[in-house]
Amino acid sequence: MNEKKKAIITTVPAAKELWKVPGFDPLNYLRTVSRNGEKVLKLDLRYKKLWFRLACPSGKMWLNPLRITDQMAIFEARLYADRDDSATFLASFTSTQMARDVPGGLYIRAAQDEALNEALDNAGFGIQLCD
Repeated sequence: MNEKKKAIITTVPAAKELWKVPGFDPLNYLRTVSRNGEKVLKLDLRYKKLWFRLACPSGKMWLNPLRITDQMAIFEARLYADRDDSATFLASFTSTQMARDVPGGLYIRAAQDEALNEALDNAGFGIQLCD
């Protein structure tokens, strides 16, 4: 995979050690998607969650519904390295999804997924280190 050779996570030692899990290489789970006609790499949410669980086995992914109506959903996601430490979190993100913008009426799930996906990215469980 040519993209793997260019990845900062494979060339910068400090980046390579970030959330390193023996036997798990997130670059093996990248897939190519088209965004605005351009091909980009993506790590699906399920693999980010797996990576977090492997790196922080006593961690916690917390979703807080801030507001849910028949028109919109707002969720906050927080990541904790230790489920018993509710004062210190690694990252958080708040997402809003409108019912009219999400097909199939799955706007609540979309808000949850986006909040968790971005929180995981912010905590370093994403491919932001890949070129």
